[in-house]
Amino acid sequence: QNIGFNPHHLWVGFLTLPTGQYPDISARYRFVDQTEKALQPVPGLENVSVSSDVPLAGGSRVLYTRPEGDVPPLDKRPAAPAHYIMPGFFKTWSIPLLSGRDIDAHDVEGRPNVVLISQEGARKLYGNGNSIGHTLLVTGGNVPAEIVGVVGDVRSQRLTEAVEMELYRPAAQENFSFFTITVRSILKPEVVTKLVQKALLGIDPAIAIAQPQPMDTLVAQALGQARL
Repeated sequence: QNIGFNPHHLWVGFLTLPTGQYPDISARYRFVDQTEKALQPVPGLENVSVSSDVPLAGGSRVLYTRPEGDVPPLDKRPAAPAHYIMPGFFKTWSIPLLSGRDIDAHDVEGRPNVVLISQEGARKLYGNGNSIGHTLLVTGGNVPAEIVGVVGDVRSQRLTEAVEMELYRPAAQENFSFFTITVRSILKPEVVTKLVQKALLGIDPAIAIAQPQPMDTLVAQALGQARL
């Protein structure tokens, strides 16, 4: 099946930022921004991105609705997988941008909230019409976010389960402390791990990478029950 992303030659590593040292959005954004800038020029690393999660490895679900007409109460709204990403996420994962734009360095705290949605989500909400420029209310706090882009569908929860809606929000506009570093490279995974660890030492020596592994390993684990 088309799972919506290319897992080959992808390395992933997980990390947690302590809330005492990184108490707010701006502090956490500075860390991930420094991490990306430190890794991007490293020889052998083709693409680098930082996100709240990766396909098949956790993630959160948030409520969403259109603001037009009769807005349903919270307990009647659908929930969708939500991913908080830095610029470059879709390129690293080979997820196509189908219309609109990607997030960029201007999509930060204090600026208008934006969101990208999946192709199936756009079809569900707007049929064959254009979804770019419309607004969604996301989370239980009714945060208005403008739809600025539509991307390809991804099997983010289970390989056998198509998801109707996926939401992608800028990491700089959400407050969370768990991150995943993704690197596309033909280097061996253990070499990539050492390169990432070296870069993190120059930013914050107290931050450690958890479970560094090839994305192919996560895909294989997701297929384990079917193989058995």
